[in-house]
Amino acid sequence: MSSLSLPDFSKAKILVFGDVMLDGYWHGDSNRVSPEAPVPVVKVDQMQDFLGGAANVAANCASLGVQTHLLGVIGQDQSAKKLKSLLDDHNIQHTLLESDTHPTIRKIRVIAQQQQLLRMDFEKNFEAAFVQVLKKEFEKCVQSVDMVIISDYAKGTLGDIHAFIALAKKYGKKVLVDPKSKDYRHYQGADLITPNRHEFELAFGASEDFVSINNKAQDAMAQFNIDHILITLGADGMLLTTKQKDAVHVPTKPLSVFDVTGAGDTVVGVLAASYAAGLPLSQSIEVANMAASIVVGYFGAVSVTVPQLQKVLQRDNFELGVLSKDQLLEAVAIARSKGEKIVMTNGCFDIIHSGHAKYLQEARHLGDRLIVAINADASIQKLKGPTRPINKLEDRLAVMAAMRPVTWVVAFEEETPKALLKAIKPDVLVKGGDYQADEVVGHEIVTEYGGEVKVLSLMPGRSTTQTISRIMKQES
Repeated sequence: MSSLSLPDFSKAKILVFGDVMLDGYWHGDSNRVSPEAPVPVVKVDQMQDFLGGAANVAANCASLGVQTHLLGVIGQDQSAKKLKSLLDDHNIQHTLLESDTHPTIRKIRVIAQQQQLLRMDFEKNFEAAFVQVLKKEFEKCVQSVDMVIISDYAKGTLGDIHAFIALAKKYGKKVLVDPKSKDYRHYQGADLITPNRHEFELAFGASEDFVSINNKAQDAMAQFNIDHILITLGADGMLLTTKQKDAVHVPTKPLSVFDVTGAGDTVVGVLAASYAAGLPLSQSIEVANMAASIVVGYFGAVSVTVPQLQKVLQRDNFELGVLSKDQLLEAVAIARSKGEKIVMTNGCFDIIHSGHAKYLQEARHLGDRLIVAINADASIQKLKGPTRPINKLEDRLAVMAAMRPVTWVVAFEEETPKALLKAIKPDVLVKGGDYQADEVVGHEIVTEYGGEVKVLSLMPGRSTTQTISRIMKQES
């Protein structure tokens, strides 16, 4: 992941075509059961609307800065007005045919105490009569874009899907499809399709392992002239099958999951955006995987932004290791957002010995993440004299970063770590020695904001000074 960087999404132009929806979330408290029936009563106090279906796919492209055009069918109702307003807010161009006989597809979810209790769907499959008009609009739009996303929710908008794929290929455009049909003849000629495992197994039967899935995907690609199949596997990540036979497994990102609504839309939208902006397919999938890990942490069909992706990318790049102060502050913020407890210690750590190893292990047990702040060379000379340190700063940082209990290592130029303590605000400040907690440098800073100061005992006869003394005696 360290070699991955985000492209300039603003250069990409994408047409999203498919079933357009408006998603609603009604939030409230539920503290009693209805006297009319054995169902909970929800006192609704907040109603939110989000772009759904193909509109959510478009939102995931546009939120990254992609020039996005949405094509679909809506009704002539309040939901249509709200949907258009949200599209304008997201800076999404749109060509939406209006039906006077069918409502805008709308889904409303009732939420109480962070739990979805009910979903209400308002829909009626659109008539095939729209297909010919949509083909004319599709041909107008497709000529000015780099890539096409077909978002199939089986609501009748798409009609003859294969005809739209063929039309896009006529103009030399890549086509990505998020499928719902069990009949993959509809998707013949697509460059990439993105079913989830359930959808794929409905079409080709249950698979006991990745090898079986890959074999069936290979057969499907050969039969229907599909270049790639990316199967989303939920907690197991994603599996990319290519014509080169070897499947590529992309593990999931271990973040909190609150709502998986729209995660599939995010995958196909961000994947297409990255691919259209010039990233190789393999790296585009990594970016899409990062995006999915973000959206499942929110309620509703939300879309990701470039800064959010950058944060996840940075988190992966410096999950462990030597950090600058700014990188450390960002890493700590990410850890705290996951409820993790931060422990910090500081010192010269000139020559590492068994006493250090035991001390660091005990310190790490006090929390989830251990920060070791190390004095720079000049500050050690002031504290220890001109013959110290024995090992230069970059060597001391590298050795400490390799210690198993240590999460992050940072250097500081000052004689004390007080400035770092004020910036980081660790939950626990740890020091080793024979003194009291109120004698630890920086104790007043930590206790003022409610943190703890812990003093751990050191192993007798283990210190850098004693080690140096023994070496000198041996040399003499």
